[in-house]
Amino acid sequence: KDQIQDFEDLGIMLSEGVTKRDLLFSFSEKEYASTPYQLLLIAMGNEIEKEPWGRRVSDQALNLDFECIEDNKSYVTIVKRLCRLAGVDEKLNAVIGDIDFEAQSAELAYKLGDKVRKLSPNFDRDWLDKSILDTVICDIEAQADNGKHFWIVDNGQALVFLFITDAKAKKLNKLKSRLVSRYG
Repeated sequence: KDQIQDFEDLGIMLSEGVTKRDLLFSFSEKEYASTPYQLLLIAMGNEIEKEPWGRRVSDQALNLDFECIEDNKSYVTIVKRLCRLAGVDEKLNAVIGDIDFEAQSAELAYKLGDKVRKLSPNFDRDWLDKSILDTVICDIEAQADNGKHFWIVDNGQALVFLFITDAKAKKLNKLKSRLVSRYG
């Protein structure tokens, strides 16, 4: 409860209708207590792991597993989610992408504000091309122009993304040393 309140004080809120009970479906209170703040922040970046499916725990965090290329529109989904997290989704236009698993090729194109991109992600089965992620994040930060940046919690094969000010990141790191680091 205290961890949730500390996050709320920093503007990292549970999505509307999400309760502590929803958080306890994935991890026990003992698990949250054993790795304070880090495990909760990881959970905040996920979807609730019960019906109705597709509900995000928090709209201010996104847990992105590097092994996330699941279908031919995976890159499109990632770009949209990151833009929504940064609050620039209204500036995103004409996002198209396709992954051809048989031909082992991928493409991604979008217009974000005035920036037009055509990218060719390296195909590596279900693994995200990190260089594409880097490009997308730079484009999003340039469009946001609000003093916020992408900050991450690295949990091994996945990253939890936050889009926050440097001051909020510093406060998060006071809760738990080196909890978040600047992406890039």
